[in-house]
Amino acid sequence: MAFIIRFRLFPYKHRLSLIALGMLCALLITCTSQQVSNESMETVEGIAESSSLQENPKGGSITLLWADITTLDPHLVQDSRSAQIALEIFNGLVTYGNDMTIVPELASRWEISDGGTKYRFFLREGITFHDGRRLTAHDVKASIERATDPALQSPTAATYLDDIVGVREKILGYDLNVVGVEVVGEQEITFELDEPKPYFLGKMTNPVAAVVDTTKGGGHTPLRSFNGTGPFMLDDWVTHKSIRLIRNDHYINNGPFIDEVVYVFDGDGMSMYENDEIDILELSAGHVKAMRDENNSLKDEMIIGQPAFQVAYIGLNVMDPPLDNLDLRRALFYAIDKEQIAITIKNGSVVPAYRILPPGFPSHSEDTVGLKYDLELAEELVSSSGYTQESGTVPSYELVMTLPGTTGMLSESFRFITNTWERELGVKVKVRQTEWEVYLQELNDKSLQMFGGISWNADYIDPHNFLDTLFHSESSMNHSAYESTTVDSVLEKARVEQDPEIRSALYQQAERIILRDVPVIPLWFPLDGGFLVKPKVQGYFVPPIPMQILKHVWVQQ
Repeated sequence: MAFIIRFRLFPYKHRLSLIALGMLCALLITCTSQQVSNESMETVEGIAESSSLQENPKGGSITLLWADITTLDPHLVQDSRSAQIALEIFNGLVTYGNDMTIVPELASRWEISDGGTKYRFFLREGITFHDGRRLTAHDVKASIERATDPALQSPTAATYLDDIVGVREKILGYDLNVVGVEVVGEQEITFELDEPKPYFLGKMTNPVAAVVDTTKGGGHTPLRSFNGTGPFMLDDWVTHKSIRLIRNDHYINNGPFIDEVVYVFDGDGMSMYENDEIDILELSAGHVKAMRDENNSLKDEMIIGQPAFQVAYIGLNVMDPPLDNLDLRRALFYAIDKEQIAITIKNGSVVPAYRILPPGFPSHSEDTVGLKYDLELAEELVSSSGYTQESGTVPSYELVMTLPGTTGMLSESFRFITNTWERELGVKVKVRQTEWEVYLQELNDKSLQMFGGISWNADYIDPHNFLDTLFHSESSMNHSAYESTTVDSVLEKARVEQDPEIRSALYQQAERIILRDVPVIPLWFPLDGGFLVKPKVQGYFVPPIPMQILKHVWVQQ
């Protein structure tokens, strides 16, 4: 997962935005490559966040308006909204710190050896599950075994854990155990990789690598007991209505400080905020503009976050006729006036996307540009494709675009796009909506001809998370069924390349080819996001990737 995100068909766009990106760009390209010789061993000592953060006052509660979730099982979650809550309950060996560098979580330190193919993690002392049972390396091993159990059918294990020796064999049912994960002692565990992968630790921050209590059941079935080791414990879950978390007083790191967090899944966000029913609200572009008015009484409660590592796009199943026709796919791409969408429809809250990697992300290059708006060329291409209704080739054929949702209402952006295709190209598109859980399953099945209404949000800071995950022919997240032997070869070289500059150039090469082949149509990148935050809420931030947030928050008494 990088994580799949629904558009604002409700008051959330899962924009996990923020953190200084300008500084990060050059830094992250180098920190994602760990150069380890065959003879050397690199030891990374963990510094607990508690040593650098002040002790904040404890107590109080906060309430957030949230999109309904699909699951809290970290090994089954694949959308960012569900993942965000799951990561407050469960955690893994490592995580991202507030500065977007990878820091220890359940591990206190790790050693890298054997040319970067062996990682030994040393667990912190005194970690317990929420029910008080002591965590050991056996629990870490058991969690990996559960996540990769073919009977569980995790939608993400094959993508995020497949660098570990034995994971593919376990998922395919050839082996009963993951041979590359070995318990060395009660507090030590090793992971053997098939090749040195610079992004391995980033993948280990994903929920599918989180530790769950397998003694409570849920081996190859969804969890029923959410006994984690994270900063918060599940107290109450009313399906489709709300979730309540309470503080884990035995959490091994700094925080949490608030007693209770409540997520509510429905309501008029602005009215709820004004009536003190919620404490944090993500704002639409229109509301951000309104809040900037000097006469607006809430203007001082708005915080502006920096852009998320996210791209909104339309996916095209390149194996499903007539979208197997490259000229048609390119015609659809050329016909979209993204500048008009960004300025007129989105009110300047986004910037047009002519590439896949977001601004500020490693390997993003302004020199990598996809197809730009050219209606005349789009008309020529759709004519040469043989698709047009006048040609008689497919006289009654309609493309079908599936969007998440059940309201029957189409956003202004998608009305503009589909109307343009029909008016200017003669390409009719039937829009189909379906529930979020069904939508995700159909994506995984690669059964959708066209799909939109979503964004792809990074969950670890490496170009592999966009380009390899979405477009390698063997990736389970390749929802467009895209296949290119050239792209596969370039991506496979980039996986193991240790030189940051060469690696970045390989990803840029792959991105150029993918944009030319049009398995997706990038639409826009988000700009700064606005949030209303009650003055009593301190320490709240929204990072560009899903991670623990609320352990840093406190309520001013």
